[in-house]
Amino acid sequence: MLGWASGLITLSAFTAYGPYFDKKRAISVGITGSGSGLGTIIIPIILRTLFDYYSFTGAMLIFCKYISEIFHEEVDHSSLANIS
Repeated sequence: MLGWASGLITLSAFTAYGPYFDKKRAISVGITGSGSGLGTIIIPIILRTLFDYYSFTGAMLIFCKYISEIFHEEVDHSSLANIS
């Protein structure tokens, strides 16, 4: 199960930014690959530390809040009013 999930996440990560790079696509693939490997090492360490200080629920709340702040994007809703 973990192999499938990891494969799907890696595939979507590599294909999501493909159209944005024409000249330096190889460098961007290398950075993404190393970033996913680094995250695989660091995230379990962070979660284990949070589990030691907080319960499972508290650790998940803190970690999910941190991740949502990283990926939070302001959306301008005023442009949606002009859709006919």
